[in-house]
Amino acid sequence: MTKWQTKEQMVDLLHTLVQYNSVTGSYEEVVLPEYLFYQLLEIPYFQQNPNHVQLHPLADGRQFLTALVKNEPTVADTVILLSHFDVVGIEDYGEWKNLAFDTVELTKQFYQHIDKLPDHVKEDLKDEWLFGRGSLDMKAGLTVQLSMIEKACNGEFNGNVLLVTVPDEEMYSAGMVAAVPVLLDLAERWSLQYKMCINSEPMFARYPQDDTHYIYTGSIGKILAGFLSYGTETHVGEPFGGISANYMISEVNRHIELNTEFCETIAKEVTPPPVNLYLKDLKTDYSVQTPHAAAALYNIMMMEKNLPTLINDLKKVAIEASSNISNFYKEKLQERANIFSSIKVFTFSELYDLAVAEHGEQEVLRGQHLIKANHENISDNEMTIKFAEYIASLCHEYAPMLVVFLAAPYYPAVCSSNDSLVKGTLNEIKTYARDTYNIHFVENKYFNGLSDLSFININVSNDEWRMLSKNMPYNNNVTEKVFKLPTIKTPVMNVGPFGRDPHKWTERIHCGYSFETYPDILHYTIKKVIG
Repeated sequence: MTKWQTKEQMVDLLHTLVQYNSVTGSYEEVVLPEYLFYQLLEIPYFQQNPNHVQLHPLADGRQFLTALVKNEPTVADTVILLSHFDVVGIEDYGEWKNLAFDTVELTKQFYQHIDKLPDHVKEDLKDEWLFGRGSLDMKAGLTVQLSMIEKACNGEFNGNVLLVTVPDEEMYSAGMVAAVPVLLDLAERWSLQYKMCINSEPMFARYPQDDTHYIYTGSIGKILAGFLSYGTETHVGEPFGGISANYMISEVNRHIELNTEFCETIAKEVTPPPVNLYLKDLKTDYSVQTPHAAAALYNIMMMEKNLPTLINDLKKVAIEASSNISNFYKEKLQERANIFSSIKVFTFSELYDLAVAEHGEQEVLRGQHLIKANHENISDNEMTIKFAEYIASLCHEYAPMLVVFLAAPYYPAVCSSNDSLVKGTLNEIKTYARDTYNIHFVENKYFNGLSDLSFININVSNDEWRMLSKNMPYNNNVTEKVFKLPTIKTPVMNVGPFGRDPHKWTERIHCGYSFETYPDILHYTIKKVIG
């Protein structure tokens, strides 16, 4: 008797997985892999080979799971099935928040209150859809991967299948970073040759109501770009007696947010423009003194652009903003005495070197250690900004100034579109899907939703790593490990289910495609890779 082979069985499994409200950093994120562990142990293959399914702890108590189905001792060819089981929060659900993790009840409520849904969602209610946080991103993909593991246990593949499902993908990818060395250890222990890593993130629409079926042969890169404005404070009664850091950072924001000059275009794929994720002044309490410092963080997506080019582009933005700020103040002050000659622009690396030259490296490090000791409970990005502000304070004589820096997480771009196995497999899938289901797959070289595939087959030069390290004020433990991460030399693909609105309160999965057609497509893909 099978557990996860029929459409009904997979829908039931998805419902169960979604009920584990495994928001990144929550208790449920800890216990969900334990549920999977014991579910897998109910399969006869794992009862006979219990050491093939393992929970691997992270330093913070979270765990990732690996489950290996080894065909024969002499068989080396192995496909990795990669997924994550954490999800984003549910604050956006409003009145439906208490049902966000119940696919059955939430879907039922949406049908009963169809008048409250956006028009494009109403249209979808005419078909087979299930709603719920994580239903699309990415527990449907995990569900079908578990179905493939069960098939492997029943001897349907000639090669080996290794499931790897991890936490923390929605934040810093600590799970995947911890999994990479384990994957290399498993390869050595069981004599595995990784032929391909297949992720099952859902297809991401390129425009509203996009019904195109995509297969991805890589995954987009990402970095957080930061700007610190360090002004000269003044009393609000004398606004031109100084320069507000808020005004400075707002001018930076005007120049960079949604700036399409940052978009890369490769064939028909285009990266999104920069989007602001954090913008605030760094005053800790109210006063009529203007803010002396402010910071902003921007999401930057990359395909082929390297970090030195990006830093140069960010510095150009700061220089343009600096010029506009200077011209504005000169125009307002006119013939009156100017309060500054220009606004200086530094990369964090440049400013750090100035601080060390003037105060000594020991003093600089002492201050950083003190900040870390006194702010243990703040986020990594807040720590990054505090470190940047501290270095600027050591160089306050250069104010007003703009400082360009980088912040975690960093996802290297990865692309396997030129790999011969990927090319051949993709062509076979396209033909099979067209002839069997009248589905016409379109290849995208980069999965545009970000994924843990970024940590497979990393191709970042030592110069880029050094530039990243020097311009990232605070390297958290995950980032430090990324710098030292060994390389798994295997091509990647993303073949996933179909749905809409990831990370929105209308997140939903199309059950017909995702639990009838897609399992067959993924099964066919695995067969083409390992037989």
